[in-house]
Amino acid sequence: MKRIVILIVFTLSFMSCSSFKNRNISNITKARTLLLNCNATTPKNDISKLFNLLDINKDQTIGTTEAIGVIEQNFNNLDVNNNASLSLTEFSAFLSYLQ
Repeated sequence: MKRIVILIVFTLSFMSCSSFKNRNISNITKARTLLLNCNATTPKNDISKLFNLLDINKDQTIGTTEAIGVIEQNFNNLDVNNNASLSLTEFSAFLSYLQ
């Protein structure tokens, strides 16, 4: 009986982790698509959507592990207050690197 309970707990934990990872992969895929379509005239609403998709831990900042593409490549330049994370304001400046 004890083995069955442990097996059930383990299986549920694994399934939970699996679906969490899939959700993040889905968000990253959506974020990459949005990022590839960004240009100097991208509406603020789309930038905000991209920010929220990348903010995996939902702390209202983009950390170095959450950044992708041009944002990752220019992270240190975008991080003007040098706190190892990007606010939405700092994040929005990535458009200047697309020109």
